[in-house]
Amino acid sequence: MCFGKAEIWNFGKSLKSQISKINILPAGFQIEHPSNILTLGSCFSDSIGSLFERFKFNTSTNPFGTLVNPISTARLVSDALSKSINEEHLIQHDGLWKSLDYHSQLCNPSKVELLSQIQILQEGLNKQIKSYEVVFISLGSAVVYRYLKTNEIISNNQRLATSHFEQELLKIENIRTSLDLLIKTLKEANPRVQIVLTLSPVRHLKKGAVLNQRSKARLLEGIHQVIADGVHYFPAYELMLDELRDYRYYHEDLVHPSNQAVDHIWDALSDYCFSENTKILLPEIEDVLKMLGHRPQHPEAHSSLEFQKKCRDKIYSLMRRYPHLNFK
Repeated sequence: MCFGKAEIWNFGKSLKSQISKINILPAGFQIEHPSNILTLGSCFSDSIGSLFERFKFNTSTNPFGTLVNPISTARLVSDALSKSINEEHLIQHDGLWKSLDYHSQLCNPSKVELLSQIQILQEGLNKQIKSYEVVFISLGSAVVYRYLKTNEIISNNQRLATSHFEQELLKIENIRTSLDLLIKTLKEANPRVQIVLTLSPVRHLKKGAVLNQRSKARLLEGIHQVIADGVHYFPAYELMLDELRDYRYYHEDLVHPSNQAVDHIWDALSDYCFSENTKILLPEIEDVLKMLGHRPQHPEAHSSLEFQKKCRDKIYSLMRRYPHLNFK
């Protein structure tokens, strides 16, 4: 059976009408280009932060590494701004010094050097905190691990034996209290900053689908209890579950959103809080990035040289209008 263009168009239209469209009201602020942006939290913050970087925003993406729970995120920001380090959470494992409060990528054979690495991260946040217009915070899971030695919740068990920890599911009041602390810390350091909270659409299934849903539900309720002036919620989780309700929008692990899904959420985010000027600029940046990514088969051919000149002209034209852009 063959279908004409009209039938195909109508079929696509009927599918589109079946999508549970999420109604997202515009944010009470607008992001201009350039804006100084900080992302914190889960690996979904890495995905969004990388898109901000791609489109030439001044972005600091997850400077402390991946942080999935709100208590660890709040504590690390507070510790950084007060320049304090919990040395009881420094452990030596597999020949390397690591911190139970930081991502496993932060490690060193020397304890002194690890402390220096952490201090550099803290100094970076202290130096930049007043310049950030927007902080995006993505929460991933309310399932946490308590370090029995200190009776404190940690960010990363660093592959130590499970006998060192106790797993628990945060209560909504714990989540709300930690978010209150995080917001207060950021606002005291930078009163004008806009904070956007999101719930990561990444599925945490190692302990089962039921616990993942309970975890997400508690985070969602905790988030909505702290929404206030200057503190916003962007429904990335709802976009993934409703508008993109299909395994086609996940990577092969069926846990992380695919690039296509992240792009869809990015488009919704731009409608949510980007200024009109920024929305006009982003496609122009994308055109240049595509041209820069082109690899000609014969670089010395006249057509290739002409293409390179066209690309350079476009870059110079953009940089004359927007001197902050850097296409190196």
